[in-house]
Amino acid sequence: IGGADFVAKNYIAKGQDTLYKMRYNPANPGSHMYATDIGWAYKQTTGMQKLYNQLSNYRQDFDIPKYK
Repeated sequence: IGGADFVAKNYIAKGQDTLYKMRYNPANPGSHMYATDIGWAYKQTTGMQKLYNQLSNYRQDFDIPKYK
């Protein structure tokens, strides 16, 4: 729970509300990035999949970055 509070206050509240935005911060590349572990995305999404598998009904919204 402490980790979730940290992420909520320091990343989600600042607009870094996807795993991609947390890791790469496309709004300010090279600053305020989270997770230097090369296996971080795999570890996060594996846990997320387990949680989603327990749900019978949920909505998915996709936030796809646009490159210029």
